[in-house]
Amino acid sequence: MGYGLTWREMSYDFKLMYIYFVGIIVTFPVGMVLFMDYGQAVSAVFDISVAGILATVVVLLSRRHRRLVDWRWRRPGRRGMLAALAIVAAVAAFFALVALLFPLPIWRPPLLPFLLFGVGIGVFSVLKALGIVAIREVELLDPPDPSLAAVKTPLSRRAWALKLSACALLLLGCVGWFGGALTSLLKPAWISSETQLPLGDLESVALDSQGRIYCGLAFYSRIQVYDEQGRFLRGWWVDGGGGMLRLHMAEGDRLEVEAARKNRVFTFDLNGSLIESNQQTETQRKVSDRLDQLPVTDARGRTYAIRNRFFWPHVVREDQAGRTTVVSTPWYLWPIMGPLPAWIFFAIGLVTLGLTSVRRQQLIARGRRA
Repeated sequence: MGYGLTWREMSYDFKLMYIYFVGIIVTFPVGMVLFMDYGQAVSAVFDISVAGILATVVVLLSRRHRRLVDWRWRRPGRRGMLAALAIVAAVAAFFALVALLFPLPIWRPPLLPFLLFGVGIGVFSVLKALGIVAIREVELLDPPDPSLAAVKTPLSRRAWALKLSACALLLLGCVGWFGGALTSLLKPAWISSETQLPLGDLESVALDSQGRIYCGLAFYSRIQVYDEQGRFLRGWWVDGGGGMLRLHMAEGDRLEVEAARKNRVFTFDLNGSLIESNQQTETQRKVSDRLDQLPVTDARGRTYAIRNRFFWPHVVREDQAGRTTVVSTPWYLWPIMGPLPAWIFFAIGLVTLGLTSVRRQQLIARGRRA
């Protein structure tokens, strides 16, 4: 398992980490079902509860194992302390950015399991740097001299290829997630109205009298417009705060955009110019809720709907002839789309880097035995 590291060679803590990760992954589909049936709050409570229970079980089992093997902590040395501080700083910076863009608590089911997944990786990495946990059981029972951490051991070509692939996935994940989040926050001028962004977190569509399709991209706080054949026309920013955007076409071809996080309704003309911005009233909210339950239909009776909104979002048109995809993310933009697949690329990259680290430790251990 993983470069010759068998299940028996894995440390007890490393096995428990896998159990935690598997449990968090299971919360994703279950949480989505709860979200659809009972709302965001129930889904978030479920995800956090499962993570808390798993973490408690992991800690209790780990403590029991350490008592059985009479484990004693050896200080990690200066390099270990610096590594732990660097990891803490990186994790803190990440969550500070998330808290800035998505004020906690984060009730969004697509994001919360990945944040809990990241918390587990961060905690394990810090504890490993401090010498409290290890990947191999022999390293936990007989820790190496901290001075050997600086030993340079060459990796095989295969390991180097995997390490470079992992770095590439991490880069894609960072560009997709951090780039998209910063884009939503800063709304840079160099991204003009003629620049198409991926359909990240596509939540709502609307149609005007000419058959043009308006898409609300919650992750980027942006509206993008496509013609009847799905060709990109233009886009503009919305001060939505990174939250849900709901689109409705009002009389006179005026586009009303409800920004749930800001609790405001923005009205635009068809060129993206802001006509007015008002605080949303309870009556308007009820009207929006009722409109969201109705299909989006054009003058010819064709209906439009969003499909696969989290991983490969696209808009389909249905009529008597069948279903046709009219708007989708171009293939060259999909790898940098956030929040998904950016989170998946980031997680895979981290796991792969961890496996290459395991391989390096194996080579070091073989060198000491030789």
